[in-house]
Amino acid sequence: MLLGLSLLLSVLPKTNMQPILGIDTETTGVSNEDEVIQVAAILVDPVDFQILDRFETLVKADRPIHPKAQEVHGISAEMLQDKPTMQQVWQDSTLSGWVQQSSVVLGHNVVFDIRMLKHPAISTMSVVDTLPIVRTLFPTWRNHKLGTCVEYLELPEFKAHDALADVEVTAKILQRLSQDRGLTLQDFITMSGRLKQHYLDLVKKRFV
Repeated sequence: MLLGLSLLLSVLPKTNMQPILGIDTETTGVSNEDEVIQVAAILVDPVDFQILDRFETLVKADRPIHPKAQEVHGISAEMLQDKPTMQQVWQDSTLSGWVQQSSVVLGHNVVFDIRMLKHPAISTMSVVDTLPIVRTLFPTWRNHKLGTCVEYLELPEFKAHDALADVEVTAKILQRLSQDRGLTLQDFITMSGRLKQHYLDLVKKRFV
């Protein structure tokens, strides 16, 4: 059950900090012309990184799903026939309200999701990206995919390439690193900075 924003904000520690907006998408493909077919969002406590609330929906798209993309996420055109369009999703007060209340966006390679969502407010947020964070802290891992993060950090198993499951893992990564290493939100923003500097400016030029 979705909590009201006022209730969510009331349960945050008294630091005047806004909740973090975690996002993840599944798409018809990876080009700029491709479209979102699943979007998930979470609100995350900015101090202990616990998940406060969740939002997820499949999204009807005009563009055909690339066969290789469907092999990854398992979403078919038939599953999207009665789902809202992305425009309708943004008109929903839940997700749009979360965007207005947040100033930090969280994800794994989140610049891809920012690019696909094409939302100006999200593109101007500070970024916490677990991909450069784990690359910085654990350079000797065989790779830095979410599944590998779950394995090496001994997190609970999850359904990979499901938008909600994926974004929930990013919060659990922050929880573990905060507990084990004492890292804070500002630490995570700093470690995410290289990726933001290199890629996010391109997104801002296009949508801001």
